[in-house]
Amino acid sequence: MLRRLVLPIVAFFLAVLVALWLLPLKGMLSGGRATLVIFDEPDPAHVQQDSLDALMLRQLLGHFETAGIDLVSTGEYKEGQAKKYDIIFYVGTKDDMTLPTYLLDDLFFRKGELIWIGANLDSMAARHNLESFGLRQIDDTDNHPTNRVEYKKKSLWKLDTHTYAVEVVNPEIDQVVAWAIADPSAKPPSGHNEMYGPEVIHAGQPAPTEADLTALSMPPLDPKLNFDIEPLPQPTPEPKPEISKEERLPWVVRGKKFWYVASNPFSYNVEGGAYLAFCDVLHDMMSSGIKEAKHPGFVRLEDVHAMRNGTDLIAAADYLQSKKVPFSFTLVPVYVNPATDQTVYLSSSPEFLEVVRGLINRGGTPILHGYTHQHTGESAVDYEFWATDTDVPIAQGPEYAAERALRGLSECFLADIFPLAWTTPHYAAGQVDYESLHNYFTTVVERRQPIDKLGSDQFFPYVIYRDMHQQIILPENLGYIQPAAGRDAAAILQDADNSLVVRDGWGSFFFHTFLDLQLLKDVVEGMGKLGYEWVDLRDFNNKVRTEDTVAISGVGQIDLTLKSQYLKSMTLDLHGKRTDETYSFRPVTGNVSLFASTHQGEIQVYQGAYTAPPYTFKNITKFRPAVSGITNPIAIFLLFVGLAILIVFLVIWIFLLSRKATQEFRNVLRARGRG
Repeated sequence: MLRRLVLPIVAFFLAVLVALWLLPLKGMLSGGRATLVIFDEPDPAHVQQDSLDALMLRQLLGHFETAGIDLVSTGEYKEGQAKKYDIIFYVGTKDDMTLPTYLLDDLFFRKGELIWIGANLDSMAARHNLESFGLRQIDDTDNHPTNRVEYKKKSLWKLDTHTYAVEVVNPEIDQVVAWAIADPSAKPPSGHNEMYGPEVIHAGQPAPTEADLTALSMPPLDPKLNFDIEPLPQPTPEPKPEISKEERLPWVVRGKKFWYVASNPFSYNVEGGAYLAFCDVLHDMMSSGIKEAKHPGFVRLEDVHAMRNGTDLIAAADYLQSKKVPFSFTLVPVYVNPATDQTVYLSSSPEFLEVVRGLINRGGTPILHGYTHQHTGESAVDYEFWATDTDVPIAQGPEYAAERALRGLSECFLADIFPLAWTTPHYAAGQVDYESLHNYFTTVVERRQPIDKLGSDQFFPYVIYRDMHQQIILPENLGYIQPAAGRDAAAILQDADNSLVVRDGWGSFFFHTFLDLQLLKDVVEGMGKLGYEWVDLRDFNNKVRTEDTVAISGVGQIDLTLKSQYLKSMTLDLHGKRTDETYSFRPVTGNVSLFASTHQGEIQVYQGAYTAPPYTFKNITKFRPAVSGITNPIAIFLLFVGLAILIVFLVIWIFLLSRKATQEFRNVLRARGRG
């Protein structure tokens, strides 16, 4: 009987082994749906600008599980190409475009999801009956002015007033998800204008006095502290139709397989604006399955460098710690001011290092904010990756960003400070810089420029799990507190409230500590009342890596290249305290690969060290073998299953042997008894 069971048992374990072995491949083959973004053929003289909206959409799609995202222009599209994709977006930004008939036919007759954004729906209407989609165009112009979008019982600013007019003719097929409203009495709030530019940057100067803050109802900065960067150059906007009467038009229409968005949601998108409604509707367009999720709150202290007032920084950190609010801070490890011939390094400035460690001790997580946050000017005032005189990225290749990242990380490591992510100075860098930086940082906390155009930076209301440069982007979607620019606590909180319209939307902002601390308190406590739950950068899978050093939170693969170095590892707890510091028994040369997993709030550090503690009885617990090779969790599990099968075979074999021996022994006894 038992022998008959052996074969099924072995077959079962082999089937389990094969299934587990194919698990990663199965995941690659079945994850998400293939997605295509089609955009209007760009003008050869303005390729980047004409591609911007499609690239912004592509970045947002990085929030969702897909089997790949491809972009093609209408001129690049090949007949029949649509058949390869489950979801297709058409981004219409040029209302004078003639779309190829084969493209229109492919989009009309396909069975998969089609999302049409903006212009040129009249081209489809001229060739096919739109009523099969359940709607029709009122006319072919976008001169229907609207300045608000109503979505989920919220009224959101719509600064691009151009809108196409459609109507639903078959409610059984279509429903209006969001409405565009023309409200002549509505005026955009302070701080939300079409030329709303980058963060206002201030040098390391003392905060304004109480007397300075009493002149206006919104506390202004002392003029001596104001190092505002000029508004970003923007293309001249088209004349906007005047809003002279109230009107209500469908803005997002949902059909069974067809969606229509009646204007460009990326145009003049602002914090708290209509763009948020589109970001939320993407969940339904992409069938994410998420109905409602928690709303993370995230705060960072900005531009921490050697000339910042340490007392102000620690005061802000003390407040956040007292409210049990985790925070991050953007660290500039080397302060440079050519005008005063100053250069201050983190590793050689005890006062600065004490402040940084004080922030970490209070629960702060460092984010590398460039190497010097400057190119020719003062740190935190100047750009580091953008040439303001020529308005182009400084770098022409990957070497510049790589050098700045490595120098910044080396300075931090020299001071035993371990950043966990990256924030680009002034959010301004070229695509070649982003591509280079992904070699060192899996995670960034910032807005991103999809094209090499200053001011094109895009904010995200949720995590982008894989952007165009294969990085995770944690959002900054509320901007920064700056009363002089119309961004007081009330404005931040209004935008935070609007951001709740996104079902998994974040509320993420940053604060300069030379401002009144009460502003930070107002925003933090207000966001708590809105229902935001504060999250820590360490709650996510982050990895910062150089050739011989890796800092990681969460889980991930560790790959190091050591050159006759001891493999050192240690854990940093929530307050920066070292625990579990270990070394390899002997120096290692070559590649080391292992899998790391940390507890919540911890950072694990692996690095090559040229020295190790003396190998004594007292230090014996500090030494470990340098493990390398099969450390992937799937591989480890497969190994475990294989060992389990061997053990089962061994147990069965021993059982059969013992059974046979027992039977033979009984036969001998019976034979003797008969004898």
